[in-house]
Amino acid sequence: MGSGSLDAWRREFFSAFDSPGAKASLEPAQHLVHGAVAFARGLGFEPHEEFAQAVEYLGEPTTTCCPWDSGPLVLGCVRVAAGR
Repeated sequence: MGSGSLDAWRREFFSAFDSPGAKASLEPAQHLVHGAVAFARGLGFEPHEEFAQAVEYLGEPTTTCCPWDSGPLVLGCVRVAAGR
């Protein structure tokens, strides 16, 4: 998808809402999307085959913790994923 196509898609998508959407920096968007994919995979779901195309825009997930991730929150997520 070229940048013009992405802009057209964005306008069409947000036309269903009262506002045009809010801009977000890349890091929180990466955290949200890749976190959702990891959560879904933990439940046995794989992303849609076109997700690989979205990664071209989002980039690969990083292994560093985000500033808002606390130690107990991360540990809790690991325990849930491990089934403990």
